[in-house]
Amino acid sequence: MPFSRGLKKEVLYICISGAIASFLFYLLRPDRFSSLNNLTLFGFGLVSVSSAILYIVLAHLLYNAYWGNRAWTVGLEIIHSLFFLLFVSAGILFYGYFRGITDLSVKTILIYFFTTILLGFIPVTIRTLLVRNWRLKKDVEESKKINELLANRKIASDEKIIELAPLSSNEKLSLRNYDLLYIEATENYITVFWENNHTIKKQLIRMTMKEAIKQINDPLIIFSHRSYIINLRKVQQVTSRGGVSMIVLKNVETTIPLSVTYKKAIKEKLGKI
Repeated sequence: MPFSRGLKKEVLYICISGAIASFLFYLLRPDRFSSLNNLTLFGFGLVSVSSAILYIVLAHLLYNAYWGNRAWTVGLEIIHSLFFLLFVSAGILFYGYFRGITDLSVKTILIYFFTTILLGFIPVTIRTLLVRNWRLKKDVEESKKINELLANRKIASDEKIIELAPLSSNEKLSLRNYDLLYIEATENYITVFWENNHTIKKQLIRMTMKEAIKQINDPLIIFSHRSYIINLRKVQQVTSRGGVSMIVLKNVETTIPLSVTYKKAIKEKLGKI
């Protein structure tokens, strides 16, 4: 899961940083490039920015298609950033070959990529640690805001009966929406947890999460994670540890994961109750 401020912002920041880097490169002009004309130097800058934008766009598309549910880690971010540098370096190398400045021998490519990794590893690691600290701080702040909303929520008189009826069976589970705690997905089944006379009960039902949320049809019973549906009426607090947010339900020992995907929706719902 690469860190991203959004595709549009990433492209904008690449253009700005690329323009600044190209300007400094033009002013300093290293000895190896002193004989090159301005058009060629401009080409290096344009290729660098274009390669960076292409990589960011491809990374967003591939990430959303194949790794959308994978958690962000320091190691994955460092690998992602190094691949970014290698991709841009490859673009510069091919442009240099096209302009007759460099060759594409195996030795040249290996040395070029090794140097890129060697010089880029330390700044990439520093950036990743800064991103980690920022994510931890932001996660704590968001958890604090959610807990403030939980403390100020009002009790609404919207009690109703929920009926979960599997399509392949005539049996159905009926319970009050105020009693439901959470639902957990297990392959093609769901496990429903609810409270009855201060006792937590559960039942396994052959049903998908999408079908369950459709049958429940309650604005305060929503996804907190792709594998969990929670009842916001039962949320006691949100905790954050190591950049991972967890939901604590009343009278429930099990903590429920809160993914970034559903955090905004939960904050909006809590703001209305």
